[in-house]
Amino acid sequence: LIGTTFAWFTDSVTASGNIIKSGKLDVEMQWADGTEALDRAEWKDASIGAIFDYDQWEPGYTEVRHIEISNVGTLALKYQISIAATGEVSDLADVIDVYYIPDGQQIASRTDLEGLTPIGTLTEVLASPVTAKGHLLAGETGNVDIATIALKMRESAGNEYQNKSIGSEFAVQLVATQYTSENDSFDDQYDADATYPVVVNTQAELNDAIASAESGSAIPTTVVLPAGEFKLESGTAQNKNITISGTADTVVTVVGDTGYQMTYQNGATLAFEGVTIKGQTAGNYGGIAHVAETTFVNCTLEGKLTLYGDATFINCTFNNNNDYAIWTWGAKNAKFIGCTFNSGGKAILLYGGAGSTETPTTNLTVTDCVFNDNGALDTEKAAIEIGNDYNAVYNLTVTNATVNGFAVNPAGISTGSTIWANKNSMDTDHLNVVIDGVDVY
Repeated sequence: LIGTTFAWFTDSVTASGNIIKSGKLDVEMQWADGTEALDRAEWKDASIGAIFDYDQWEPGYTEVRHIEISNVGTLALKYQISIAATGEVSDLADVIDVYYIPDGQQIASRTDLEGLTPIGTLTEVLASPVTAKGHLLAGETGNVDIATIALKMRESAGNEYQNKSIGSEFAVQLVATQYTSENDSFDDQYDADATYPVVVNTQAELNDAIASAESGSAIPTTVVLPAGEFKLESGTAQNKNITISGTADTVVTVVGDTGYQMTYQNGATLAFEGVTIKGQTAGNYGGIAHVAETTFVNCTLEGKLTLYGDATFINCTFNNNNDYAIWTWGAKNAKFIGCTFNSGGKAILLYGGAGSTETPTTNLTVTDCVFNDNGALDTEKAAIEIGNDYNAVYNLTVTNATVNGFAVNPAGISTGSTIWANKNSMDTDHLNVVIDGVDVY
């Protein structure tokens, strides 16, 4: 049949409009005066300020708060509420009764608590890992839970309870994770084993939470920190997958105390969300050494941070008037997306590669970032300075950068740019620069 052409019956169907999009797990907590009716309450964001804030407690004194927990995401969730103290808890907590009223109830007068049974003393509640729990569906129905919490100091409390406190402060903490509601091709049980973040309140508890995380796990252990000072202690997270989450008042020091100020976290995958990162105030090399990967989301970074391993920064703010905010040194891939650099005249140093057994290559990507120069440093520097003593290869890609201030560096090969400078006169075999899609070097 040489030269014969066959014709086959054919047909086709194209299924267009297919969607693959991740859902969003997002929970909020608000509070209101518990003496008000629920339908007239003025709700306040619980993540801003204290829910219970009074320093003149005396026998019979009562504070009542409504707590509203809302699922504002697209995925069903389960949640836990706990109450935890920071610092030493005195025996004052023994004479404060805690009332927890599911579904919420206006407590318009003291007599409204009569007939209600407290869930325990504040001492007992603080000792319990979970005060309350529930689940919320996504959508317009079933996505809000309301409860009322009342704290009352017993009338029988005597003079021995004067001038005492419940730690330096205490927190009402809400954590959430996935709940079995949405279905895949089989059932709704694929997230039945979803775990809650680990809520800690002290440095020792942070160290324990990291130590308890499974080595080599692809699933991160999320640790939630309150406001306060914490430290990523050297060696604690080796080969661990850890996410540290908190608020802007949560300060995490990630550099060492002595020498080059490195903290060694060999093989670790680390993420930081919403916290303030404290870097190096003077000197070089301070950072998380031998790490596999670091990610920073919605963080504020104070001082200077030297990178080791791949690093990604998303919507972060960098503050350093005295030096570079970032030195890429040991990073092969460094990405900055939607970040703001507030500096004294230089922001990022693309420089490094010492000790590499192969030609070291660093890819630095800067997207939608703002660089502000307040003039604190008497220097002629661009926002991104580039230097090379190690026969390294650098690829710099900058897209949609806003540069306020800075200077054209006269050293090396002049770029005529305040965005980047080639201060060590690297040739085009070792340096490639793309600005807004244009290969400029």
